[in-house]
Amino acid sequence: MQGQSTSSTRSTLARGTPAPHAAPARIHKDYTQAPTREIQELRFAPFPTWFPVARDLRANARFYTVVQEDMYKAFVHSETQFREHRVLDLEVLGNVVGVDIRQYFTYLIGLPSLLALPGTYVEEWVPEFNASVWVAPDHSYIHYALAGTDYRVTAQWAREVLGLTASANRIHELCYGNFEPPRRPHGGALPMVDFMAPIGYS
Repeated sequence: MQGQSTSSTRSTLARGTPAPHAAPARIHKDYTQAPTREIQELRFAPFPTWFPVARDLRANARFYTVVQEDMYKAFVHSETQFREHRVLDLEVLGNVVGVDIRQYFTYLIGLPSLLALPGTYVEEWVPEFNASVWVAPDHSYIHYALAGTDYRVTAQWAREVLGLTASANRIHELCYGNFEPPRRPHGGALPMVDFMAPIGYS
């Protein structure tokens, strides 16, 4: 599910447009062995810091800041395994097992179409997305970059595409109450299967 590009929506300097001066020397950092707390502090940076209006000239053209580029390199050079998401042919799969399995995917509107959604899998985009994604504190949207262009996916738009309805319930509160990170169970209630099912496809 691709969001809407925001790179050309400004009438002044477009987001990510290099500033009009000579590129300074690059300053990079290896994050493959960085402690978890340091990574968390980076990911909770304010949006204008993570996605500046003027692209940092020290970064590769595919990224908006040096940190994003270095995070990408850490994903690529670490032992993190990214597995290709394959499209399911529910009819063929049903023929193999001898049962029409499509009936088991009807509990969530649009789920069969989502699993069988045609498209091109671009492996390089997976670490690019993970390295650049910024999540709004209220979870109202995510913002990320692919191939040098930034996109935004709002929660409202995702719900409309997946046929979901908004809920005041929060998984974190159900599991962990009001405890702040590190997020480990503290006697919270386990969510019901019916409540968790849509999360796996959102």
